[in-house]
Amino acid sequence: MNLEKQIKKANYFKELHYDGMFLLPNAWNGGSAKIFEKEGFKAVGTTSAGIAYSMGYEDGEKIDFKDVFRITKEMLDVIDIPLTVDLERGYGDNNKQIADNVKKIIELGAVGINIEDGQPENNKVDEIDEFCDKIKILSNLKKTMGIPFLINARTDIFLLGEGSIGEKVEKAIKRVKIIEDAGADCIFLPGSIDVEGIKKLRVSINLPINLYLHPAYSDLGELESIGINRLSSGSGIVRSSLNNIINISRDFIDKNVVTMLDHDFTYGKANEFFRK
Repeated sequence: MNLEKQIKKANYFKELHYDGMFLLPNAWNGGSAKIFEKEGFKAVGTTSAGIAYSMGYEDGEKIDFKDVFRITKEMLDVIDIPLTVDLERGYGDNNKQIADNVKKIIELGAVGINIEDGQPENNKVDEIDEFCDKIKILSNLKKTMGIPFLINARTDIFLLGEGSIGEKVEKAIKRVKIIEDAGADCIFLPGSIDVEGIKKLRVSINLPINLYLHPAYSDLGELESIGINRLSSGSGIVRSSLNNIINISRDFIDKNVVTMLDHDFTYGKANEFFRK
């Protein structure tokens, strides 16, 4: 990608985090990314879970970085809007390798990355100094490359470990302030947080806040009024799509019915939709 064009796109993507709450759909292949672009979204993110599921694996870095790289390129080949890439814990054994992975993704043309601190297998998050060392290296990489890609630092405080929502809110506030100092541009707080907790987070955190769709968040307008900057679909759309495929498959094999044809998205319309 042309460097000047990528810098412009990266700045635009960052600006989206300061203009109300923007909705970010998470794609798992080129086709889903293109759908989101054609339907009018301003940017697209990848879903690590969706990419893994589409390849027949569970989520949690069960696939290789080369797979993430391949799918990222596939998406960038068919869309023009900004793309941010979920790199989970970085797909590396050390920070240098993780930084090299991020560099390769940005060189493809992406303008943002997610990096997380969760250790689901241990039901805990990284030590804060360890996680911040990773953020600092990526922040320095941004300066070295001369491309202002957005570092969305995800902390799994609300997904892992024990404690009440109130206790986790306090832990998150302390943690995020340190992460901000390390060079993160946005903070991603997945999980279920009550409205009062979200309000307290918003008034206590300087960085833009990214949440993802959750059954607990029924009033998206309320999230925007509180000041949430970015709302991601996470793996919600891909799981809904896969659930539909499962149900169609069961109908087809168990009931000998063809519910897969109960729509007007014909072969011709599909070709027209994806035609360049």
